[in-house]
Amino acid sequence: MSFDVEFRDPAEFELAVALARFVVADKSRTGAFIALGCLFNSITARTEVPFLPGGVVLAPPKLYRGCTEAIHRVGKHPALDDLTDNALLAGGRCNVKATFVAWPSVLKVLAITQPGSGSYTAADGSVGDPIILAPKISVISSISLSANSSSVSVDEKVLLIATVVVAGIPQVGANVSFFMIVGTEYTPLRVVQTDKTGNARIIASSSKASEGLFEAWVELFGTVQQSDRVSVTWTYVSTTPIPDGQVVMPARLYKPEHTDVWAAVGREIVLKGDADWNAMTTADFASYSAVVLPDAYCSQSSADMDFLTNNGALTCVGRWKLAGREGRVKGQEEGASDGVGLKTLTALCCTYFLVMTRVFHCLAYFLTFVSWPIIVSRLAAAWGRAINGPIIIIGTDETFHDSQSDYVGRRASTAWARFAVSDRTKTGGYISLSCYYHDVAPLTNPTFLNAAFYDTGLVSRPFLVTGVGCFNDVHIVANHSALTGLTDAVLSGWECSVHDAFMDFDLQFEVLAIAVTGSVFRASDGTTGTPYVIARGVQVISDITLTSSSSQTSTGNKASFFAEVKVNGIPQAGLAISFTVVGGPHAGVTGADITNALGIASFSYIGKSSGIDFVMAMSVSTYGQIQRSNKVIFTWTVGPTSTTLMGTNSTSTLYYPSTVATTITTRAASTKVALPQRLFDPSLTAIWSSAGMDIVQLTDSEWLGLTQEKLTQYAAIVIPDNFCKSDPSFVEFLFQNGLFLALW
Repeated sequence: MSFDVEFRDPAEFELAVALARFVVADKSRTGAFIALGCLFNSITARTEVPFLPGGVVLAPPKLYRGCTEAIHRVGKHPALDDLTDNALLAGGRCNVKATFVAWPSVLKVLAITQPGSGSYTAADGSVGDPIILAPKISVISSISLSANSSSVSVDEKVLLIATVVVAGIPQVGANVSFFMIVGTEYTPLRVVQTDKTGNARIIASSSKASEGLFEAWVELFGTVQQSDRVSVTWTYVSTTPIPDGQVVMPARLYKPEHTDVWAAVGREIVLKGDADWNAMTTADFASYSAVVLPDAYCSQSSADMDFLTNNGALTCVGRWKLAGREGRVKGQEEGASDGVGLKTLTALCCTYFLVMTRVFHCLAYFLTFVSWPIIVSRLAAAWGRAINGPIIIIGTDETFHDSQSDYVGRRASTAWARFAVSDRTKTGGYISLSCYYHDVAPLTNPTFLNAAFYDTGLVSRPFLVTGVGCFNDVHIVANHSALTGLTDAVLSGWECSVHDAFMDFDLQFEVLAIAVTGSVFRASDGTTGTPYVIARGVQVISDITLTSSSSQTSTGNKASFFAEVKVNGIPQAGLAISFTVVGGPHAGVTGADITNALGIASFSYIGKSSGIDFVMAMSVSTYGQIQRSNKVIFTWTVGPTSTTLMGTNSTSTLYYPSTVATTITTRAASTKVALPQRLFDPSLTAIWSSAGMDIVQLTDSEWLGLTQEKLTQYAAIVIPDNFCKSDPSFVEFLFQNGLFLALW
């Protein structure tokens, strides 16, 4: 919290006791109560909170520098039911030292000062400046949102129910707007009126494995109120093998050689004409063991491949801003079977925003309230969404070279086909770029690829390609058990082995083969060249193997990675290894270590944001080559952290209630809290005693020696303000312990 509560005043004492009880409310987790004191008392500009990732505070407006007119609670928790606005005002009205303008996404606003600068609009529609933040609290609002399930299989429907109640009375006929949230993007779904029970309902589903965050808004008495967010996870739950018999291919790409290639891997080709292809759904494509887009004798152009996206409709996208938030509106052209018309969309959006905010308007059929221009693009084809298994994308005309010189094209095609169907529980992808991009300029967009994968959100980085003319010498830099027999010699010497090269692609993919001409890419084994075959699901060839202790954990926890270096099976000791998070919410995080006698170096970092990270290790080998490891994919889920941040000198409290992320885990039942000995004040005894706790004073060395295991001995750790008397250097000392960064 960003105000100072000196605990000797009765009202301030009661406020401190309420917060202390909240900190220890979760009997299974260790909480934390941390006071900033007067650390930000003299700031005049936006200032980062050094141990709070993403945390920024600002000096309070002059209109209440000293005393504020009101403090309003906008969040709730069972342990804080007795914490009224009057109690907050009595305990903190003349103690506000800073207000929060940014904070980690795991936190919600618990209390605001009023009137303040009006920088923040709470869920109940009230306006003010945040001074207390906390996770694991619910917003106070007249609208609530629930789902009939939090985890379902892909394509299964989930019922979302918004309930609007004011003073115990259901609100009939209220317009409820449902949103889906991705990152900071708010995408409107539907506007539904409440029925006689005050409920409005919509159905949500997903055709791919994903996590959906949903929120509902309603306008009541001239203010927009918001619900808590509801999370729904869609997963692939079936491991039933897809029938081995068939792969699906556009008829216009078929050549007789394809029958022999796919028969060699036990598959029959099902051909689809353009009309049938465009009529297929994601579920239709997913019923095959692979989607196959092969080379057709180098006879097609990139423009000829547009038919692959004709089952997508035009999409209208606009952006809006409201109360400091940004969002996106999206709809499809008229006549599309799965969306509203473009004109209908804009009319709906304009009507919706006029009702909801009374400020937005539209002109003709353009969304004039957007902060970015309207974007019109093609929806991705259903076939891209169906491919959830191995994918291989090839930058050459393998069928054209089918019978050349010992059937090198046939041997390559067969190996790549075997890889595409190597996971019998999933639908694979075999995609040849043939000669489509043989002579294009660098950074060309392969439209049909990006329509299938990037536009759908299946990959986070678009594919970009370039023409290379003809390269002949090829080197394989990754492998897979299904690719046995595929060698450099098989792929080289086709008189034109390489036509199309990749300049960028998503981190899910690895380079499988390079033309040794050029040096735009350094492969995992240290060689350089031009990537022309990429794949998802292969293992890079390298002396460095990277693994992780687990594949996922929640934010606030620590993820650990281990690089093992062996040359011809012999561990390499004393090598410097650099680790980098190359993609994801923690991109740019780095570390370094030296391999031990077993050839192993380690790296760890603490997750601060949910999402998927890609981690890689690099080293200079004993024979002078720079090598890199495979990429490890690590998933961060939203953690159970329960934290409150208050902007006072609260002894100016930055306060984390029970469950403090990774390092603070399940604890034994305890009635003790720990605090630094030099910050102890006798008044603290009465506060924590009222919360049922005894204080344990730790020396400086004991404080710095706190570990995750030692923390579980306590119900909470406490850093009191000591009435603004702490030396700033001591504040820095307090947070040298890495546990505090782990809180977030």
